[in-house]
Amino acid sequence: MIAIDDVTVAFETVTAIADIDLQIQPSEFVTIVGPSGCGKTTLLRVIGGLESPTAGTVTIDGNEPAVSRDAGDLGFVFQDHTLLPWKTALENVQFLRRMAGKPPDEAQARSLLESVGLDEFVDAYPRELSGGMKQRVAIVRALHLDADVLLLDEPFGALDELTRDQLGVELRRLHEREQKTTLFITHSVPEAAFLGDRCAVVTDAPGRIETTLEIDFSDQRDTELFGSVEYQKQVADIRRKLYDSVEDGR
Repeated sequence: MIAIDDVTVAFETVTAIADIDLQIQPSEFVTIVGPSGCGKTTLLRVIGGLESPTAGTVTIDGNEPAVSRDAGDLGFVFQDHTLLPWKTALENVQFLRRMAGKPPDEAQARSLLESVGLDEFVDAYPRELSGGMKQRVAIVRALHLDADVLLLDEPFGALDELTRDQLGVELRRLHEREQKTTLFITHSVPEAAFLGDRCAVVTDAPGRIETTLEIDFSDQRDTELFGSVEYQKQVADIRRKLYDSVEDGR
């Protein structure tokens, strides 16, 4: 479990986030949505042990985030895929396990690449892959690390809408199979609604969690869901809470 208790991060001239309280259960997929500059990435960096809180605490299964990070129990996926250009897709997928001192499993790496439609590109270099393919490799790399927690910071932000939708479907399918505890930051309300088991709405800076909304779709999460009334209602509910939080901060 990830426990975030009364966390504040303040820099010299600005407070990025303030008084954040949130608990994420094992295997839960939580999306975090909020306006630009509200501190979403700062929060993710604190959870990932890349930033220290000014006040409050974060623990992952009772450990400090840095302990989990150094043990290879945290997998990161950023908007920039950060693939190594001199390594193939397969080699990039195995790289993080080597860095974490875990022996890579080539069969599993190939299986994961196949599961996202890249079985014909295992020997391709990043320059030979599209933007969506690179992000697929980055996601598979984090999964192959076999980390308990995945932290994704707007990984689809630079992609076109159709590719984002396709990757969202693939990511949810992988989540159902792998059952990793997942935090996903996005600016996109539809994306937050489609992906999450819960959605945390963050106010304008300094970022606070205004509310969390439970998301429970009866149908399988695929592209058919986009046209459903229950999905459109969930998008509207999140957007309303987001607008309310921005107006309250003025």
